[in-house]
Amino acid sequence: MSNIENLVLEHLKKMQAEMTGIRQDTTEIKSRLGSIENRHIFDRLAERVERLERRLEVTS
Repeated sequence: MSNIENLVLEHLKKMQAEMTGIRQDTTEIKSRLGSIENRHIFDRLAERVERLERRLEVTS
């Protein structure tokens, strides 16, 4: 019975380590996605400003 308990504990430890890795990966993915979203918002605002400048004939 002790061997079975040890085997189960080993599997649980491996699963826990894998879950930790998955959490770290998810955090990194969320961070990168946030950067991409922020860049997209910035690019859209820059396009709008350029369009306004053209309409107002303010471009340099």
